[in-house]
Amino acid sequence: MKISTARDAGVAIELAQRLQPGITLLDWRMPGVNGWSLFDGIRSAAPATQLVLMTGYDSAEAAVEAIRRGAVDYLAKPFPIERVQSAVTRILYEPVPPAACIIGESAAIKSALSLTSLVAPHFRNVLLAGPTGSGKELFARRLHGLSPSARGPYVAVNCAAVQETLFESELFGHVRGAFTGATRDKRGLMEAANGGVLFLDEVGELPLHLQAKLLRAIEERAVRPVGSVASRAVEVRVIAGTNRELRAAVGRGLFRDDLFYRLATVEIRLPALADRIEDLPLLVQHFVAEGRAETGRRIEGLTPEAEAALRAHSWPGNVRELRSAIMYACMVAQDCRIGVSDLPASVHSPGAAQPDNVKHAERKLIERVLAEADSDRMEAARRLGISRATLYRRLAEFNHGKP
Repeated sequence: MKISTARDAGVAIELAQRLQPGITLLDWRMPGVNGWSLFDGIRSAAPATQLVLMTGYDSAEAAVEAIRRGAVDYLAKPFPIERVQSAVTRILYEPVPPAACIIGESAAIKSALSLTSLVAPHFRNVLLAGPTGSGKELFARRLHGLSPSARGPYVAVNCAAVQETLFESELFGHVRGAFTGATRDKRGLMEAANGGVLFLDEVGELPLHLQAKLLRAIEERAVRPVGSVASRAVEVRVIAGTNRELRAAVGRGLFRDDLFYRLATVEIRLPALADRIEDLPLLVQHFVAEGRAETGRRIEGLTPEAEAALRAHSWPGNVRELRSAIMYACMVAQDCRIGVSDLPASVHSPGAAQPDNVKHAERKLIERVLAEADSDRMEAARRLGISRATLYRRLAEFNHGKP
């Protein structure tokens, strides 16, 4: 590995342009130009470089802005040399575990992925906010896999699925005799996650009195089992997931403001599928391959009508609903290509994907993508996940003239 250094901004930008480095460690303040001007200069000179920003002006706003501008990490001074070594090693040798693979090329999903990569090495508490089925579990696993606690346990609990009277025992454990039926000591989930990550999905469903106890455990980094007078220290990173607007819940007195601000030290918002519909072709391709492997059937893809039906659907269940629809279709399809009739009724029910509605939705989608691509048909076809020939054929069908 070759290392080059620069003591001023001009030399740094010249080196970046000439050498096109794989990784750039960039100080915020340098002679000549500093701040975002220098940052943007390096990004422009070497677009593919993995940029790590180093600064003595630490703030959450600066960290978020850095990742939005394309940084892969953010080091607040002073930091030990091991922190730099860790950042470089992660970029070079530590890909995200396959279990945490998240599919998408849209701006919305890229933004969420970038922020995840930025905060993963540092976070104590993270809030994942997004609708049901948007991938909170995958993002939680990604945070765990990229964190310094990656070798520690990952423990997940759905707060909405645990009976309220048992939740305290489930989370903090209990000692023998604490209540009827407690015949032995039991370690809670928070202690089981010691040295790793605890994922509290649907945290907005917690009753207020349990929210207070969770806040105390997070602040004190200790748990007190039900029926015990002694606390046990734990070192746990907490990821909370919610499909509710917790800020609104705080305003209505349904969620504690102190717990919200503790959990939302970093808030990562996950988009609904409808807000990243351009990712639909990639997701469909992935789920078809998954269905083919699971069923052993030679499913090659979807018919144009089925593709249009998927685009016309509103996807209230988000990516999870899409996966279920494709897996179902892979099992029942009568041909090597999935047709409209092979999709679940909820996807092609009246009004959702009738021929006129489907054609209208497809036409609007193509027109929008063409506009976004400045009428570049090759780029539009790439974004739509179809061949250029298919795009030309669709345009001719929509009376846009001959290709």
